[in-house]
Amino acid sequence: MNTTIESKFDDLLQNLSEAEQLDLIAHVAAKLKKKHSTRAPIDLAGYLAGKVDPDFNIDVALHRRIV
Repeated sequence: MNTTIESKFDDLLQNLSEAEQLDLIAHVAAKLKKKHSTRAPIDLAGYLAGKVDPDFNIDVALHRRIV
């Protein structure tokens, strides 16, 4: 974190009560947890139904790209 941001953050914290600081920490932690939470895998066959040719062969397509 750069010093400008640290300074602004320190100024903000000085104006908050201890309870408000703890609420802020909890809020930031909750946002980070939500951001990094693992999502359930989706069923690609159902998700891509009608969007991709059913005869498409991913192995053949990848091999063509590598070679």
